[in-house]
Amino acid sequence: MISQSTPASTPWCIVPSLEWSMKDTFVDYMNTFRAPSYSVLNLSLGREFDDGVTLFLDIRNLTGEKYVSNFSSMINWSTSTAAQRTVFFPGDERSAYGGIAFTF
Repeated sequence: MISQSTPASTPWCIVPSLEWSMKDTFVDYMNTFRAPSYSVLNLSLGREFDDGVTLFLDIRNLTGEKYVSNFSSMINWSTSTAAQRTVFFPGDERSAYGGIAFTF
């Protein structure tokens, strides 16, 4: 993951990040099939206040990338049946959540 944040002298926090799978990954032990590479752009925003309150917003997958986030390995993709090939798990779609944090 690659990320960059704002300097500590400001109450605002802006952190873009990139999750990057650089190259295709083999799905089977015989190295006959690969899951494709991907990149997912995320953004975190926040604002600290003097009384110890922080508001934040986190946005995941800004571009709506469709990708394989995980998979179960198998012995040999080329000799498997269609039912045995259900090994891919999709990555999360675009999502956002926010909240309030209190520091005592």
